[in-house]
Amino acid sequence: MNPEIKAKWLAALRSGEYQQGQNWLKNGKGGFCCLGVLCDLYRKEIGKGGWEIYYESRIFTLDDAKAPYYPPTRVIDWAGLGESWEALNKIRITIDGTENSLAEHNDQGKTFSQIADAIEDQIPGDEE
Repeated sequence: MNPEIKAKWLAALRSGEYQQGQNWLKNGKGGFCCLGVLCDLYRKEIGKGGWEIYYESRIFTLDDAKAPYYPPTRVIDWAGLGESWEALNKIRITIDGTENSLAEHNDQGKTFSQIADAIEDQIPGDEE
């Protein structure tokens, strides 16, 4: 993973700025999945992409990509987490003895703090 983006993502997850939500990158009540936080960082850092109303939720839009559940390929590649959502979903982290994907841990109620600690310890940066 890109170490600069990793540091910014960890800081954002721990900042308290983002309310946590499940099942969508961003839900209609303003709650984010940990991967939605990554999309929002991309939007802020790169100045591209945005959130669009989608039923009772929000999707991240970037050029032609409309992403409700996983970041668009460009965001995943920017972060250095693979080249597709399938590659991202294969990244497994262990929290409280359970190994899952980032999205699964988020949707099963692990806190942003727990997820950030696992990312920090278990997903190496390019320099590590």
